[in-house]
Amino acid sequence: MTSRIGVVIERSSSDIQTANVIKAVVRREGARAIDTASLVLPSGSTVEINDKVSYIQDEANLTFLSAIWNNQGSFRDESGFHHDGTRASVASDSVSSEGFYLPNIAPNTLGKFRTNYGLYFKAAGQEVTVADDPSSAHTNTSSLLDFTKQFDISIFFINLADPTDLTTHWNGTTNTHQILFAKHDGTNGIEVGLKKIGSGGSSKWVVYAKINSTELVGDGTLHGYGTEIGQIEYSASTNKARMIRVYRDHEDKVRLSLDNVTDGSNCIQTIATTSTRTSAPLYFGTNKANVDGTTTNNYDFKGIIFQTRIYCGGYLEDEDIERVLTAGAQQMTMKVSGVVWKKDDKLDKINVEVKSHAKSLLEAQITSDIISNTVGSGTTDEPATHKKNLFDAAQTIPNMLKTILFNINPDYVFRVGRSTSSSFSGQFLAEGAFLQNIEILMLMSAQNFLTFPTRTFLFEYGTGDIGTNLDSGYTFKDTEFQIYERGEDDIKIVNDIEVIGDVQKMQTTSNLGNYPASFPHTYTAATAKTPVSIQLTKGSQDSPAGTLVATSDWSYDPHTRDITIKDVSGTWSNGTHYLWMTYEYEIVKGVSTSLGGGDVQRHDRREDSTSITTYGRHSKRLYMPQLLKKGDFETFTQKYLNEYKDKIRRYVIKAPFMINCLRENLKVILSSSKVKFPDSNNNMQTTTTETVKSIEWRYPECVTIIQVGDYNYDSFDLEKLTTDSTSSLTVGAYKTRVQI
Repeated sequence: MTSRIGVVIERSSSDIQTANVIKAVVRREGARAIDTASLVLPSGSTVEINDKVSYIQDEANLTFLSAIWNNQGSFRDESGFHHDGTRASVASDSVSSEGFYLPNIAPNTLGKFRTNYGLYFKAAGQEVTVADDPSSAHTNTSSLLDFTKQFDISIFFINLADPTDLTTHWNGTTNTHQILFAKHDGTNGIEVGLKKIGSGGSSKWVVYAKINSTELVGDGTLHGYGTEIGQIEYSASTNKARMIRVYRDHEDKVRLSLDNVTDGSNCIQTIATTSTRTSAPLYFGTNKANVDGTTTNNYDFKGIIFQTRIYCGGYLEDEDIERVLTAGAQQMTMKVSGVVWKKDDKLDKINVEVKSHAKSLLEAQITSDIISNTVGSGTTDEPATHKKNLFDAAQTIPNMLKTILFNINPDYVFRVGRSTSSSFSGQFLAEGAFLQNIEILMLMSAQNFLTFPTRTFLFEYGTGDIGTNLDSGYTFKDTEFQIYERGEDDIKIVNDIEVIGDVQKMQTTSNLGNYPASFPHTYTAATAKTPVSIQLTKGSQDSPAGTLVATSDWSYDPHTRDITIKDVSGTWSNGTHYLWMTYEYEIVKGVSTSLGGGDVQRHDRREDSTSITTYGRHSKRLYMPQLLKKGDFETFTQKYLNEYKDKIRRYVIKAPFMINCLRENLKVILSSSKVKFPDSNNNMQTTTTETVKSIEWRYPECVTIIQVGDYNYDSFDLEKLTTDSTSSLTVGAYKTRVQI
């Protein structure tokens, strides 16, 4: 296990080193908190405060790992060596978003990658380009993408091109090769992909690779074993992910295989090492000749690439590659990447504490200085139109979030995964803590978010109540895993909710009538609404202009809304003088349109009687200066009530090994013959489906702890919730702060 866990320490752009790990506690907290890692490294490890540290945990030996792309919303490498790719914009469709195939959509509904996004190629010219090794100056030379000596490349993919009808698939162009991966300059380097053999209806795809000038091609004999072993399918509904692998061993034998099975003798050849390393770019989905236009052939790939692994200077042992092939699909190999904020050198070991790069994002405050520009027409980086931090009405929530994220930290990639279509009806003021803003937008759109260590911000389903689109398919049975905690609490229950924007005041003036002939005198129900302030004046029948009545001469009862005039001094003439009242009142829910309570009303209050009967009244008052329109207040309040009116159960699962195939937002099944799980009607069941909230890995114990359903709130959380509530009172005390 030791060889499958390690850290990459980035001291500068040219000084990237690796280190072993003695002990680790790594926590991915999802939307609850910032991801962290507590690491114990060997004595002598070079690491200082503010160094960047990435914790990597894999199914295979990390010794020769040079690059790994998991394609979860980005083209960034998770080896720690920054072999990051770029791609031109591609259109989204019903099965993809921004060039990434979505989870649990045919054909990606079977097999290990069903919960993963994938790099999607559907037309020519959609290649991903990785510039030649950006780490050539690194002190760790194993980070070089060097295929001159021993190497190992594996690619998981789904093919979508019909070998019997290529002209239809490629708009009239015959495509006899499909290149999935290439770093070849025309003379030296490597290409890996598929080749068409046969003709007409007997055409079939076989594995293909080219090392320098030597080609390795499958002969199709595996096809006789069916789709599970040899046949590379092309149906848009039944395809399964396959693994193509090519590697050079210590005897200079290069082996090409499909799912680790070779297809004929041509797939094993002796190819000598060379001293010439190509500096050509690396491409996914095509090759250099195709990009440069130096060939009339078409080498573009049509399909999905899920994961690509590259090892240089060595190759994986059989047991490692079998784990890679059979284990559940990883969404991330790099579990946490961040900055060292604490270091303790114990002489025989070094303790370091790491906070995720997302710290700078999740702790950010949004102001008109942060979003300081004005965008009247959406752009790639800022698709939502806005005047500084005030967003125009009718903007989609993903576009607003992408715009906010770009202004806070442009290094983050924003992706929309499995998603609902949602928009804001009114204007939105991006103001205050980033997390507070995103919580509003998440609730309004029934979405959740996830930050990957590659600085990718994924906005997707996550509440667990929208179909089965993020259903992992994994079941945790108490015969194999320890379900050691089942709990619930009412800390988050809210069944009486009032949501207020900045205080809105209106002023009204009315004639209470002829001044009384005797004192004291009461004007009953004098105010239509509870006043913020009142002034009384002695005026004429037609005008309030006159002498101000001293506050000592009258009183107001807020319960009955009565005004009582006491025995006053001065000259008053009944029949000549009239009492006029001017008062300010707050626009809240229920104020009529005639009194100003129209579409601009920034207040709503609701309660759920069933929840109140069951749990008692749990009230909460929220100040939301970000909401500016009555309809958005009403939508938010109702959705907040729906989300928090009932208790949410939590379960903790403990696995006696490292689980790499899960992440937050995925749904899992818990099964037990001993522990009973209540359904929505409180009927006890033997299974339940819950959403993963947080994951913790412990090494060397080799334990994975998974919290599902909801978080287990402790005293720290209680204190934090209280502090957050107090802070929100302060935020709500100000008028809308936007400079236009």
